[in-house]
Amino acid sequence: MDLVSGELYFIGEYDPQIKSNTSYYKIGIVKKDDRTSDLRLKEHQTGNPRRLWVHTVIDSPAVEALETLLHGLYSKVGVGGEWYEFTALELEDCIDHAKSLVKELEENVQALDEARTWQDLVSNGRSAEPSKEILRWHEKYLEAKFVEKKCKELNKFYSEFLRIARLNDAPTGNLAEFSSRETRIFDVKNFALDNAEIYEKFLVQTAKLSGSFRATFPKSYEPKNIEFAPNFIEFFEKFKNAIPRDISDSWSNEELDDLFRESQASAKLAGWYLEIASAQIKNYCRDNDEIKGICKWSRTIKQSEKFDEKKFKENYPELFEKYLQVDEISVVLKQTRERYRDDVPEE
Repeated sequence: MDLVSGELYFIGEYDPQIKSNTSYYKIGIVKKDDRTSDLRLKEHQTGNPRRLWVHTVIDSPAVEALETLLHGLYSKVGVGGEWYEFTALELEDCIDHAKSLVKELEENVQALDEARTWQDLVSNGRSAEPSKEILRWHEKYLEAKFVEKKCKELNKFYSEFLRIARLNDAPTGNLAEFSSRETRIFDVKNFALDNAEIYEKFLVQTAKLSGSFRATFPKSYEPKNIEFAPNFIEFFEKFKNAIPRDISDSWSNEELDDLFRESQASAKLAGWYLEIASAQIKNYCRDNDEIKGICKWSRTIKQSEKFDEKKFKENYPELFEKYLQVDEISVVLKQTRERYRDDVPEE
């Protein structure tokens, strides 16, 4: 999580024709020492015939992360870009949620910042005993990891359904956009076999701190309660059961879209809490190799040889092109974000 401070703003619209505020609001940010929300308002006003006004401004120590999370959490009411269509209650809920997230950030910002320092240090080979506080943070980590894993499982089921539906021209409406993507990579293995002398010229010695943080996650783990998503298990079953097992089954595109967006929102929220819990555990682990039963984090300097592909390409562009190969052609399923709602009541 990048700790970039700034302001999160909610900008509303006033329509002079109906002499009332519209239900559209923009959720955006300005970084500290960059601009103010009022200056940003003037920029947005250009090209908009309706009068814009700043509804709410919230200071945040990680404003980019907060904005990204809110955009994901409220994508169900997104209408394009950073604009959202809110009822009065939905807007109030979004603002209150943003404020609660900022409060959590402020309580954990020091831990998030300090955790970065430990990842750049060689570990000492020792083990630490877990404290009650770290056991509590590990449980929070497990809850968030459980939600993240389950959301990935749902995404896999859902993507496979959309793929099969597309192949069979089933009516999936605007559930997703499909595009093909070709990936080209440099075939360094065959290049080295055919051009050993040139290959050796571009080998460089590197010394790199190596070692990833891994918190334990038992395969049989089932949370008793998920504090940040108390209804997630029921939601998981609902979405899983809503995904058609056969394209001959009937389904509601709108229902599937709503459930998918909720799943994506749950995954983003889980990622948020994973970062916070991981930072707290890392700060307790410090330069130890592990916390018994909680995590492993061995960090060592590793010497290795690396082929400098960038430098080789600059010196031998034609030879580089010769050894480029198509790695794969994949079909990418992209959720169609823009939605237009007709369920927002008039004030």
